[in-house]
Amino acid sequence: MKHHTRHRRRSRSQHWPNRRSDRARRRQNQQRIQTLRMITSLVAVKILVAPIISDVIGNYVYDGLGMIMRWLQR
Repeated sequence: MKHHTRHRRRSRSQHWPNRRSDRARRRQNQQRIQTLRMITSLVAVKILVAPIISDVIGNYVYDGLGMIMRWLQR
């Protein structure tokens, strides 16, 4: 019994500082996860929007070339 109580006290004293460090680590991990989410979301938006933007620009360029060709033909 004595040994058991001693072990309990020891584990408690050792556990508290570990908990504090775990909290700090959790905060750092949360920040890292947030930054990763931001980066991934930005990349996903770029991947999704890039083809649309390229298509729109291509349409504008084609329209502009068509207008220039019409003006030259006139």
